Amino acid sequence: MGIAILKDNKLIDWRVKAFAGKWSKEKLERIVRAIQAIVDKNNVAVIGIKIQGQSRSSLGLNQVVVALLGLVERNDIPVHLFTIKEIEHYHCGKRKKNKLELRNYILETYPELFREYEKENRTKRGYYMKIFEAVAVAGCAAQM
Repeated sequence: MGIAILKDNKLIDWRVKAFAGKWSKEKLERIVRAIQAIVDKNNVAVIGIKIQGQSRSSLGLNQVVVALLGLVERNDIPVHLFTIKEIEHYHCGKRKKNKLELRNYILETYPELFREYEKENRTKRGYYMKIFEAVAVAGCAAQM
């Protein structure tokens, strides 16, 4: 899971958080507890979530989204859901709209992510792309 925190349009924290193990209720609870801790620590005012289209979604992903919606409701935090196409459209403007252009735009806007960009280019596994997507989602949510 990619996580990014913006404060006054400045990127103050970013990371990829992995949750090992097979899908289970306990894993879902670990994910929700981790997000709750981030919300509490950073006094989060709004949350953005990237959602998958119907054809790419899974039961586990859907359960995470529902659990996060419950978390934001309990914390009275506004939440905004975005598809990757909406995120690309928002950030890429007249550029070609794809994940690489999105990453390039986010890197131009937040050069502090250059280290993750280099890691992404070395590994070519998509692991660090989650950070770029999380920053893009945070940017969309912050403007809502």
